[in-house]
Amino acid sequence: MNTVMKKLAVGESDFREIITGNYYYVDKTLFIKDIIDRGDKILLIPRPRRFGKTLNISMLKYFYDCCPETNPTSPPSSENIQPGSDNNYKNLFDSSF
Repeated sequence: MNTVMKKLAVGESDFREIITGNYYYVDKTLFIKDIIDRGDKILLIPRPRRFGKTLNISMLKYFYDCCPETNPTSPPSSENIQPGSDNNYKNLFDSSF
């Protein structure tokens, strides 16, 4: 039995690298649903350091990327993530890749 252990993404803040690499990832894609539902003009994310602010912004960048097929840094698929149980948001997330 030769299993490969997943790595901890210490210091890694690129969403694509976390998803496509062999890293542990705590799914925070419901954060996108919260942002869309609120509809605020300004988003303030006050969190302690090393709490995933940059990773969340990277996730939003890939989600809202207007041309993922021309962007070589876009994730190839969203099969490793689950943006909640709400199918409307799941379809929206899947269509962004």
